Amino acid sequence: QVITQSLLVANTTQTDTRSSSSNYGDGVDVSAPGTSILSTVTGGAYASFSGTSMATPAAAGAAALIWSAFPALTHYQVAALLLATADDITTQNPAIPGLLGSGRVNSFAALTTNLSAPKIKTITGLPANGSGTTTPVTSFTVAYTQVMDPVTVNNSNNIEFRSAGPNNIFGDGDDVLYPLSASAPYRIGTNFLTYSVTGSMPCNNYRLTIFSNGLKNPFGTALDGDGNGFGGDNYVHNFSISQGYFVDGDNDGYGTGDPLYGLGCQLPQGYATVGGDCNDANENINPGITEICNGIDDNCDGFVDQSLVAGPSSTFANTTPIIIPTTAGAASVYPSVITVSGTSAPVYDVTVKFKKLNHTWTNDLDILLVGPGGEKFILFSDVGASAPDPVNADITLTDTSSILLSGSSVITTGIYKPSNVGTTDAFAAPAPAAPYNSAAPGGSATFASVFRGINANGNWSLYVMDDAGSDGGSFAEGWELVISTLTSVCQSLPAPEVTVTQPNCTTGGTIIITSPVSPGNTYSIGGAYQQSPSFTALSDGTYSITVKDAFNNTSPATIVVLATSGGATWYLDNDNDGFGNASTSTVSCTQPNGYVTNSLDCDDGDNTVYPGAPELCDGKDNDCDGNVDEDGGATWYLDND
Repeated sequence: QVITQSLLVANTTQTDTRSSSSNYGDGVDVSAPGTSILSTVTGGAYASFSGTSMATPAAAGAAALIWSAFPALTHYQVAALLLATADDITTQNPAIPGLLGSGRVNSFAALTTNLSAPKIKTITGLPANGSGTTTPVTSFTVAYTQVMDPVTVNNSNNIEFRSAGPNNIFGDGDDVLYPLSASAPYRIGTNFLTYSVTGSMPCNNYRLTIFSNGLKNPFGTALDGDGNGFGGDNYVHNFSISQGYFVDGDNDGYGTGDPLYGLGCQLPQGYATVGGDCNDANENINPGITEICNGIDDNCDGFVDQSLVAGPSSTFANTTPIIIPTTAGAASVYPSVITVSGTSAPVYDVTVKFKKLNHTWTNDLDILLVGPGGEKFILFSDVGASAPDPVNADITLTDTSSILLSGSSVITTGIYKPSNVGTTDAFAAPAPAAPYNSAAPGGSATFASVFRGINANGNWSLYVMDDAGSDGGSFAEGWELVISTLTSVCQSLPAPEVTVTQPNCTTGGTIIITSPVSPGNTYSIGGAYQQSPSFTALSDGTYSITVKDAFNNTSPATIVVLATSGGATWYLDNDNDGFGNASTSTVSCTQPNGYVTNSLDCDDGDNTVYPGAPELCDGKDNDCDGNVDEDGGATWYLDND
């Protein structure tokens, strides 16, 4: 026979790991021992050699054993047995999975194994079976579990790609077939083939079918398409190209869970195009809701009664100098600690300031910030040019800066983003061990992504390392930590101002409530809330007034309304003890500020004196009964001598 194709062999060691000198990749078909192999040499001696020149004869020898045991086999069948019975050595080579062919040859297995029906190993380039994507497919790759008969794989009638057509239902006559183009002819050992898809792919359901009655291995065993262990079943792979829809149980426009595909190209009832709903049984809780003061995470941002707006900020400092050695290692204060206390809301943002930085090569610095809950953030590492050196530079690191430092940046006083060029920084104990959150460009973490939402109270630790010798420096005035907290939506409104209009005191009062202007304010007088701040034709009585803003914050007030003709007499309560002065009164339909309805106070300048007050031994008629100190005091006797 004339063979137009060869098998590519990789070299492995006695422990089944790839030899350092061996090739590897998608093109490798099989591996064989090729390291420290004892071989004959001229002169009738033996010598030890390594290389694919040793591995290839080993694989060829295994193939020869197969052919000698089964001389009727075709070369395709020999190759199929050789590759299908190779031992999987992925565990021994975890860094290069699938790149050493089908494994290391096993001659015994090749001579004693009856091959099962071939299966589809992987489909790459398509969404998972039954799922979907928003992106049209341009190509995909089919990989098989064993060598296939090239004639059957290269027959385009044995593979089909179609859409369900305009009505999105397969098999009713309007399906659309898509031409497939193989990247190259399938050959023994390849075990995979890539296809390109021709044609536009609009929103629809799609199906890839590989027909088992045509696709076989070199022994004529049909494809086991459904993976049940028996050949003869088509492989069917369904997916959709469409918008993914989220289950929306409360119909608030926000769904929950992962997106579902294949539901058609029109939004179905009970679904939403946007996810993120944290309570899909309550239409008033979703990412589009304004957070209000009610003990619930209304807007699904992970914070209860807090809005993602910077609230009050506080600055904390440790002014102890941090001396950076000229020998590689930790700074003199390691860590430098700032203790935060007194914050009542979760962290919104963090800013760090290095005070009076001096260093002859800042690129040597690796700086780690650890929060009170163990949050780890490399905020400054491997940045800065060799010259000029920073001298007493005040460095502010904040997420809001637009300046990202690099390894060649000149470090001067300024405001910068947290920056880390390195990716392998190590910090000596007692710093916590990796992994660390790393700032850009080496990572993607920010102050907000690491610290937002945590409790700021506790120890914040700054670990400063110098990763090379010869250069040193200091933070001459230590460092500062600026913490802003989330804004609570539970803020108290100023007490509403109340105006009562009663022209003749006979038709009831009109209460007009005024409060800080807000389009979201609603108003209540002992009942349901209304949009209007005016309540009219009220009968006599004392009314509890409440103003509520858009965030559910409330502010109370009380007003007395009298609709009696001629009004009522009110007495000045100068000492605010609830009892008025008979000598100072006024007539009004409503209660004037500082007035009460009685005139029983016998001393309106002393709030310890009023009817019913406890009698004290103080020379006063506290309870206004006409007697002084009658309930108190003690009996005293003359001691003349």
